[in-house]
Amino acid sequence: MPRPVLHHVSGLTWPLESRAAAYLLLELGSGSARVPLDDIMSALLEQGIEQGRIIDGALAASEAQRAAFWRLREEQPEGQRLAGPQLKHDISVPPALIAAFVAEAAKVCEGLVPDVRINPFGHLGDGNIHYNLTPPQGAAGFGGRDAELALALARLATTMGGSFAAEHGLGRSKVALADALRSPVERQLQRVIKQAVDPAGVMNPGVILNVTDKNNLSI
Repeated sequence: MPRPVLHHVSGLTWPLESRAAAYLLLELGSGSARVPLDDIMSALLEQGIEQGRIIDGALAASEAQRAAFWRLREEQPEGQRLAGPQLKHDISVPPALIAAFVAEAAKVCEGLVPDVRINPFGHLGDGNIHYNLTPPQGAAGFGGRDAELALALARLATTMGGSFAAEHGLGRSKVALADALRSPVERQLQRVIKQAVDPAGVMNPGVILNVTDKNNLSI
């Protein structure tokens, strides 16, 4: 939902008359000016409305309008930051399961933290979802359930054939999730490879793996 960004970021314009549960920002491009992109987009929009798949839509008629549309997407992180504390989750699922994941994840989060505010956005083409949470209105945090939320969402994404570490990787913050949800064989193989190429443990210690072997080497 675009509410955090519209409420907290100035200078944004909402281009639609209706509100919906989800929004798609689509941009077409071509190497030839002879390709009727506007006609193609208009036909897609009309067909979607006729079939009941689309509630409302708008086409950018100028470069300024195009930029205004993209600001609604690009300012999402800033809008949520200004809304207060947040939990960020970088998740991916097969694109065909995005809607199912968003619906099920909302139930999971509501079950753990009632009235939690959810602001998922991302990339439809690769199934990447930035599943970000803001505490309930008036609350200072998530009631100490931050780790439970992360684990529950990670487990849901994993069972759907996705990942809890999409475009931003594991880093240090998701090592525990990897230990809990990835195959023990996979994790051990990563340790063996890490130890083989970095026996002294000086290359990004604690990133991806934080286990210390019997010789006290970070692997």
